Amino acid sequence: MKTILAVQFHVPSDQEVFIGQYNGDFMKVAASEALGIFEAHETGLGLEAVIPRPVARSEIRRAYTPNQVLGWRFYPTAKGKKPFCGCKFCNHGEINAYRVITETE
Repeated sequence: MKTILAVQFHVPSDQEVFIGQYNGDFMKVAASEALGIFEAHETGLGLEAVIPRPVARSEIRRAYTPNQVLGWRFYPTAKGKKPFCGCKFCNHGEINAYRVITETE
């Protein structure tokens, strides 16, 4: 089992970031505006912000191990849905992938 590590850091509110849905389109906004978008977002699931520069060591505020029930394996609404593709390439290395492959072939 792998452990998740979370890092909290601070960036200036006028820092330009990209915000959008995971695997979706992103828009360039100020960090303060990205925070407002996240807070206004219905669930926040799958929403991510990308900082287009390295984070400086001085900006890191905290590193910790969050509760391990956070996150999802594929995408937020995947639970209970069959995968799009059962091929060996798409399921390489996934838990119980052999079940998906044999069910979809």
